[in-house]
Amino acid sequence: MPRIAEHMRAELIEFIEADATPASFDAIVAFNNVYAFDFDVLATLVRISMGGNRPAPQLCRICACSDFDRCVGATDFFGAHPCGWTQPDLCTRCASLGAAA
Repeated sequence: MPRIAEHMRAELIEFIEADATPASFDAIVAFNNVYAFDFDVLATLVRISMGGNRPAPQLCRICACSDFDRCVGATDFFGAHPCGWTQPDLCTRCASLGAAA
């Protein structure tokens, strides 16, 4: 993201999240430094929004992880493991946190 005042940065993020303004490529790269996501998934979503005939990637409705950028679920005896799917749009991590309610 460009170097801007913190209050303006927060406002810009709110506008991007509300789809009131598009995210610049620089902003997307900056977001990726904080929130891991797969650029191919993002490119597919952009192609679909532009009318492209592509199958939508499977995304968690809570955290937006996908098969290409799985979040790490709860730990068990063997340690941390990547999430899976409890529903077509809900990962095991979010389901285990009770986020589906």
